[in-house]
Amino acid sequence: MRILIAALGLWALPFALLAQDKPASPAPAKFGHLHSANIMGKIPGIAQADTLLMKFQQEIQTKGDSMVNAFKAHYDAYVKDAQSGTLSKMQAQTRESQLGAEQEAIQNFEKESQMRILQRRQELYDPILAKVDEAIMAIGREEGYTMIFDSSQPSLVFLSQAEDISEKVLARLKK
Repeated sequence: MRILIAALGLWALPFALLAQDKPASPAPAKFGHLHSANIMGKIPGIAQADTLLMKFQQEIQTKGDSMVNAFKAHYDAYVKDAQSGTLSKMQAQTRESQLGAEQEAIQNFEKESQMRILQRRQELYDPILAKVDEAIMAIGREEGYTMIFDSSQPSLVFLSQAEDISEKVLARLKK
């Protein structure tokens, strides 16, 4: 009797498995892309950030130019005095030392300026780029994208079957 029950159980098992609900197949992957280089100029706030950064760079450039011009004037005066023979050895060494310190100050200013410009760029653009990222993420979630690519990146080799969401991102940023 046990063998008969086991045989019936084994015979009915495939039918029981077929009768179960099949899990829904996952939705097909949905891909989107945008070309960040093309939309950067259209993003609200970018033009103002560009203007502010350019003004900041010009202010730094003006100060740097002033330092270089002062150095040139001091150097020319030193050369003139040295060639005329009016400087003692001690005076020449002192002026050379001063010129060296001025030159070092200019180099330090250039390094510091580069760091300040990068920092200012980050202060101006990071909030804007964070909004762009938020817009992309929201569109991705709301519209069921599996992946969204930036087609301006050189690492993207092939792009097909993907929807360009650039205009959607811009529209969301302009709200």
